[in-house]
Amino acid sequence: MTEHGAGDVLTPADTGSTLRLSPGEEATLRLEPPLQEVAPTPADPGVVELVPVDHLVDPGYAEYQLLAHAAGTTTVTVAGTDDHPEDMVLEVVVDGG
Repeated sequence: MTEHGAGDVLTPADTGSTLRLSPGEEATLRLEPPLQEVAPTPADPGVVELVPVDHLVDPGYAEYQLLAHAAGTTTVTVAGTDDHPEDMVLEVVVDGG
């Protein structure tokens, strides 16, 4: 299983990976078509918050900052679509601060 950390950019190719952060750290989730229309959801928003990034010019993908808040483990899920039926699931581990 691949592990990612603060400052990394994650994409659907990283499904099944673990993102390890400390409180206050962040990483980026980038969703290209067709998943750009699907909002990711954290199982426990108290552990990690997803903040949509607004671009002045449409880059052709949706982007979210994953902000670590409190120690714990949760998952972030992006539901599949008709064109991409597999769900994207990331495990997020926030170590104690």
